[in-house]
Amino acid sequence: MKFIRFVSLVLFVLGCQTQNPNEPEFTLIKGATLFDGNGNRLEKSQILIRNGKIVSIHAAEAEVELTQNTKMIDASGQFIMPGLVDAHVHLTLSGFYDTRPEYVDLTSKFPYHEVLAQRKEMAYKYLDSYLHSGVTAIYDLGSETWTYDLQQLDTSDHPHVAATGPLISHYPDPGVIDKIFISPDSPADARLLASTLTAHGATGIKFWRLDWENEEFMQSIQALVDEANERNNHVIFHIAKAQEVRDAIALGGETIITHLPQDEVLDEKTLKVIVEQKIIQIPTLTVRKGYLKTIQGLLGEAYFIENPNNTIDDYTWSIANNMAQYKAYIDSVSIMGMFRFWSKQNSDSIEKIRAENLRRLHKAGAIIAVGSDAGNPIIFHGPAIYDELEAVQKAGIPPMDLITMVTKNGAKAMKKEAEIGTLEAGKAADLLILDKDPSLDISNVRSISRIMKKGKFIQRKPVNDSSK
Repeated sequence: MKFIRFVSLVLFVLGCQTQNPNEPEFTLIKGATLFDGNGNRLEKSQILIRNGKIVSIHAAEAEVELTQNTKMIDASGQFIMPGLVDAHVHLTLSGFYDTRPEYVDLTSKFPYHEVLAQRKEMAYKYLDSYLHSGVTAIYDLGSETWTYDLQQLDTSDHPHVAATGPLISHYPDPGVIDKIFISPDSPADARLLASTLTAHGATGIKFWRLDWENEEFMQSIQALVDEANERNNHVIFHIAKAQEVRDAIALGGETIITHLPQDEVLDEKTLKVIVEQKIIQIPTLTVRKGYLKTIQGLLGEAYFIENPNNTIDDYTWSIANNMAQYKAYIDSVSIMGMFRFWSKQNSDSIEKIRAENLRRLHKAGAIIAVGSDAGNPIIFHGPAIYDELEAVQKAGIPPMDLITMVTKNGAKAMKKEAEIGTLEAGKAADLLILDKDPSLDISNVRSISRIMKKGKFIQRKPVNDSSK
């Protein structure tokens, strides 16, 4: 029988730290089935926590000698897993077309630069939405540079944040959204851009809609990738086609790829390179449905949205439930064009190719993280991760594997795997206690009983509660 004496051992390992005499020195959660994020399951576990970190994890039969100043939590019959990681979000986006004027122009009602000015204030509400949805870490893959500051927030009551800042693109009209999209003018300009973004705190550099066939432009992109790699920064590519995946890999360096090819199935050679080079894949399956659903709402058609645990802020929820009122501000020809475009993007043939590529990546052993692309129309900050997880499961990924994808692999994408993502000694005590088993059905991540952030249970209440 394993016997652990904490009084001397733990203080030696963790060091003496000032402790509020009114707070317990240790928290011991007992009895739950624990999923550690590494693919392991431990029945009737014991997890010991001190000063915001996990001290140790034990099986039920282990005897643990504790100090008198220990808070005991009985979680018998429940399930513990690491906090969720949404590895693809955009805090500059609102969840409606007011922040995507390049798709649907609502600027006569919502002047774009006024909308952007509100985003920083709204971001803190979005962070609350994430935390109260059980998402304890997010990766912003394209927003304004103020998101770099969020990486320094106290993570006791906020999710961990990693952010790329602006997107590098060959966008045809960068003046429309000049704070988010940047296009390098030359290889020298590209190198300066990579060094500047990295110096300001960019966790990764994201590329969106590149002009892959423009040789002169791609020389600048190659220079930017090279500079990022030299500065130990990684690169992220938004792709839509299989050839774009191959082209992105050819640029070299540590790489993350978002979305899935929708034109053809990835070949074995490409899959092998992805696995060998440990390229992280973030599928993002549900975002296209959000675009189509929002178009339907603007046209006055019926649509379904939900607000799990009442975590969506009042402003966003009000717009989402009354979209038809903005139809008068939209050009009818434009809106019907967008309806046809997004209907095609959600066609059965395209969905089948995406799902097959996801299954092939999984079977090949690729590193897959989960990201909702939250902030895009009707992809709500916070609870959007549930729909994304359910879509990935429906595509054929087992829920036990999904637990690792939405925890450990997300933290790896954020470059925070040493701190978060798995339940292990020395890592942050960011965890969920669930009432239902997520390894049987990933939808059970919705059954949150309690959320622990940095060793303390957060007080859960609606984000749109006026008392907050």
